[in-house]
Amino acid sequence: MLRSLLDSVLEGPTAQARVPPHLLAKRELPPGNWSNIYVMYLAACKSKKIEAASLRTFYTVVKTWKPCLKFRKKSTHSTCFECDKIRAKMRHAKSFWEHASAADELLGHLTLTWRCRQEYWAARAQSRLRENLLTLIIDGFDKSKPVLPRWGRGRTPKSTIFEKHNRPHVNISAVYAHGYCCNVFLSDEYMSVGGNYSWETMMVTINECWKLCRDKNQSLPAALWIQADNTVKEIKNSLSGRVCSALVQSGVFQEAGLFEEKMTPTFEARGETFNVFIIDTVRPWSDILPQPVTLSGAYRPRDESDSSQIPHSFLFKKRA
Repeated sequence: MLRSLLDSVLEGPTAQARVPPHLLAKRELPPGNWSNIYVMYLAACKSKKIEAASLRTFYTVVKTWKPCLKFRKKSTHSTCFECDKIRAKMRHAKSFWEHASAADELLGHLTLTWRCRQEYWAARAQSRLRENLLTLIIDGFDKSKPVLPRWGRGRTPKSTIFEKHNRPHVNISAVYAHGYCCNVFLSDEYMSVGGNYSWETMMVTINECWKLCRDKNQSLPAALWIQADNTVKEIKNSLSGRVCSALVQSGVFQEAGLFEEKMTPTFEARGETFNVFIIDTVRPWSDILPQPVTLSGAYRPRDESDSSQIPHSFLFKKRA
């Protein structure tokens, strides 16, 4: 059963390989338990109009796959809005069919998310092999973490001396160019970390990648893939559209696109250089770029019923 679920979302050699589960790499599932997986399995069987296996058979198969699957622990990071909304439907369902319908909806949402992540993983691997694709992933550090002093559980002590004075902090963000470099950027607390700041860090990273290619007598990849968290504060669609179109129009890249999905950047030692930059000035990219580009349908409000089906992404290509 689990094999069929994995085959439905995997493509290529991964789906065709019949490797014993205990020899596969350890993979993490979203926070939950096997009972939730079984309910989603029932919903999948219902949608496909096939007979579902019993609970005993399900757990027999689970024992085989447990060596390579584990549930991720709940973290303090913000969770997916769609997942929370669908799980709320499951918790407040008044009948089995309402619960099964919500579980089927959650399965579809997780499958779509898995496919989006597969695309990113493929782009990441292609960038590491330097196959004419440069993949960047950008993320910022939570402002409440690099603050001194840090209060336990984030609670400020009840004293006027602590309330009157601001605690010093620093802005920390990172851009990881897979196969090239990992750049960490620091700035003081008075620096605005909006869209201009994010693109300043990405431009510095692209320039560092160009230097690495120049040293090896290689050209910069023709395509640029930017993977960003769906944080509107840091990545503005209008500004990002103008920058990507300017990069394509100027001939720096043949293709440039921004793809937004919740990812957790992890730095793996694969020969990339590690750099630390101090940002003291940020160029106003919104003012120095050509006329604005209007993006239609690149972003929709979260409260729309079909928001899970609309990717927050866009791609610019140079015409032949």
